[in-house]
Amino acid sequence: MLAAIILGAAIGYFHLETGQSLKPLGDAFVDVVKIITVPVIFLTIATGIAGMSDLQ
Repeated sequence: MLAAIILGAAIGYFHLETGQSLKPLGDAFVDVVKIITVPVIFLTIATGIAGMSDLQ
């Protein structure tokens, strides 16, 4: 992951046109992560509640 960050920064710094052309791909990735976050949290909580046994 660190290598990807360094590579992305290098492409953005040395090859500005390439970095700008890859912006839609990065924006789409961020949007997908935002969309997936809420269902993952909800399902994690629901699974935890469903797995609880009776507290008596």
